Amino acid sequence: MNLLLGGERKNALTVLKSATAILAITACTTMSYAVDNAAVDDDGDVPVANSANTYPASFFDQYNPQNAFEMIQRLPGFSFDGGSNARGFGGNAGNVLIDGARPSSKSASLREVLIRIPVAQVERIEIVRGGTSAGDTAGQSVVANVIKKAGGTSGTWVAKLRRPPDGRVLPNVEGSLATKIGGWDTTSRFDVGWNGGNRDALLRDVDAEGNLIESEDETFENQFNFQVFSVEAIRDAFGGKLTVNGQFFRDRFKGDFFREGFNGRLPDGGTPDFTWQNNENGGGEEYELSVDWKKTFSNQWKLHSIILGTINNFGFESRTIESEPIDVVNDITDFEQNRKRKEFILRTTYGDAGSNKFKPEFGFEVARNSLDSDLSIVSNGEAIDLSSANASVREIRGEAFANFNWAATKKLSVDGGLTGEISEIEVSGDAGNKQTFKFLKPRLTATYNFSDNIQWQWQIERTVGQLNFRDFAASAQINDDRTTAGNPDLAPNSAWELSTTFDWKFSERGSLSVNAFHEWRSDILEQIILASGDPGRGNAGNARFYGVEAELNIPLDFILPGGLLEIEANLRDASFDDPVTGQNRRISGFNPSFLGFDFRQDLVKAKVSWGIRYNGIFREEVFLTDQIISFRGNRRVNAFIETTRWFGVKTRFAVDLINTGKFRRQRDFFDPARGGAFTGSEISDRTRKPEFRIEVFGQF
Repeated sequence: MNLLLGGERKNALTVLKSATAILAITACTTMSYAVDNAAVDDDGDVPVANSANTYPASFFDQYNPQNAFEMIQRLPGFSFDGGSNARGFGGNAGNVLIDGARPSSKSASLREVLIRIPVAQVERIEIVRGGTSAGDTAGQSVVANVIKKAGGTSGTWVAKLRRPPDGRVLPNVEGSLATKIGGWDTTSRFDVGWNGGNRDALLRDVDAEGNLIESEDETFENQFNFQVFSVEAIRDAFGGKLTVNGQFFRDRFKGDFFREGFNGRLPDGGTPDFTWQNNENGGGEEYELSVDWKKTFSNQWKLHSIILGTINNFGFESRTIESEPIDVVNDITDFEQNRKRKEFILRTTYGDAGSNKFKPEFGFEVARNSLDSDLSIVSNGEAIDLSSANASVREIRGEAFANFNWAATKKLSVDGGLTGEISEIEVSGDAGNKQTFKFLKPRLTATYNFSDNIQWQWQIERTVGQLNFRDFAASAQINDDRTTAGNPDLAPNSAWELSTTFDWKFSERGSLSVNAFHEWRSDILEQIILASGDPGRGNAGNARFYGVEAELNIPLDFILPGGLLEIEANLRDASFDDPVTGQNRRISGFNPSFLGFDFRQDLVKAKVSWGIRYNGIFREEVFLTDQIISFRGNRRVNAFIETTRWFGVKTRFAVDLINTGKFRRQRDFFDPARGGAFTGSEISDRTRKPEFRIEVFGQF
C-alpha cells in the first residue's frame, strides 16, 4: 500500500504539472481579465484592500440551481467552508454570510441554512476579498455574502429515488418555502426519506507468519429513515432586527451483519464451521432553538446578542449471536447505550460596523454543556463490568474577547483578536473528577491584494479543541469485539497554527488556491493506557501536523465549450512520539495524500449538463494501544447527467461507484501492546457495488 500511496503522490504531481500547462494556455487567453475586472477606488487607484465581485442571480441561470447553496457551489474561484465544530458559537463560523450576517444556528449547518433559501429569493451574491469585519467571518480571506430579495413567496421541491445494490428503492422528498407571515420574513425546509446500503466482505484472520487461521464471508445491510424540519423567521423589533431559528431532526436506523466462518480455510461453498450475526438498531432526536437580535446605532456601532439551546437524545442497542457448530448457540451478547446531550450559549458583541479603516469589536460568550451516558453489556445473562460505563459530564465555560479589522493600506488588511477563556469540567458517575482550564487564544491575519484577483494571506492563531464528551464514558465496538474505557481526566487539546494561502482568480471561472500550514499541537487525543489499566482516549503528548493543499479550477472552453475541470490535491504529514512504543509516528485519523477532480460540462443551449467525479486512493490509520487499524480504498468514479428540457423541471440521473468501491480494513495485533510482538492480523476486503439515483427538482 505504501507503493500505492507513493504512486498517488506521483500522480498528484503529474496532474498538477499537466494542469499548469493547461492553465498557462487559459491564462494567455484571459490575461486582460484581471485588469478589466479590478476594483477601482474613488481616486482611480487599483486595487482597494477590501474588494468585491458581484454576481447577479442571472449569472447562475446557466447552471439551473434550485437554492442558494447550489449557487454558492458554482461561484467562480470560491471554495465553500461550512465552518468547524469548535467550542461554543464564535469559533466555528464558515465563509458565507446571509445579508451580511452569519446564521444564528449551530446544529443546522451552514449548508442546511443555504439550501432552504430558494433561488428566486436571491438577488445577488457578493465575493469580498480581504478583511470585512472584526466578528462574523474574522480570519477568512474570501467571503461570499448572499443578498436576499425583500418580500415575495417562492419555494422548491425535490423528489429522489435511490437504488442501492441489493435492489431496494428508497424514496426521499425535500421542500423549502420562503414567504411573509404576519410581519415575519420566513424560510422553512423539510427533508424526509430513507437511506441505506449494503456490502459484501471477506474476512481473514492470519497469524504472524501469514498463515490462515479462519475466514468469514460477511454480508451487511443497513437502512435509515430521517425527518428534518427547520425554520427561520426575521422581523424588525425593539429598534433592531430579530431572528428566530428552529430545527428538529429525528432518525432511526437498523443494521444487520451476518458471517459464515470457516476454520483453516477460505469459503469454499461447503458447510460453514460457525456463524456470527449482529442485529443493531437505534436513533435519536435533536432540537435546537436560537434567538438573535441585532441593532446598528447612529454611530455605526452594532450590538448583537444570541441565545441558543440544543438538546440531543440518542439510543442504541444490539444483539450478537455466535454459533459453533452452526446449530449450537454458544454466546448471546446484548449491548445497550443511551445518551442525552445539552448545550446552551449566550453570546453578545458590540463593534464598529461602519466604514472606518480600523473597526474594533468587543464581546463575551457563556456556555453550559452536559452529557448523561449509560451503557450496559450482558453476555449469556451476566453483566460485564466496564470502567466509567455510566457517566455524567458538566462544563461551564466563559470567554471575553476583543477583535479588530484594519484596512492598513489600499492593498493590505489586517485582522486579529485576543480571547481569554476559563472553563470547569466536572465528571460524576462510576468515576469522578473536576478540572479547571484557562486559555489565551490570540489570532492575527494579514491579507495583501496584489490586484482584485490575486491575493496572499498569512495567519497565526492559537486554537483550543472541543472535547467529545462521549470520551468521558465507556463505549463498545461490537463488530471488533473490543471495549474502550471512559476517561474522567480528559483535557482539551490546543494548537498553534501558522498558515499561508495564495489565491488567484485568473478568469471568470478559473482560479488557483494553494494553502500551506504547520500546526504545533499540544495534549493531542489518542488511545492510551489509563490509570485503571484499561485502554481509553486520553491526552498523549505533543505533535506536529503540516502540509500543502491546492485547488485548481480550469475552464476548458477552448476545447470543450462550457467545460470546467476542478482539481484538488493534498499532501499532509505528522510527527508524534508515541508513548506506547517510544517511537516516532504519524497521528491517528488522517489521509496523507489525496488527488481528486470534478469535470463538468454545461451545454446551455441544449439544456443539458453532465459530469464525473474522481476520488483517488486513500489510506488512514488509527493507533490503539494493542493494534493498528488501517483503512484504504481504491480509485472511485461517480457520474451524473441532468437536463431541464422536460416539463419545466430539472431531472438528474447519477451513478455512484461506477467502477465498484473496493476497500480494505486491516487490524494488526500486538502483545501485550504495540511495543510488543506482532501476533497476526484481521483483514477485511469489502466491496460496494454501484448505486443509482434519479432526482427531480422543481420551483414555484
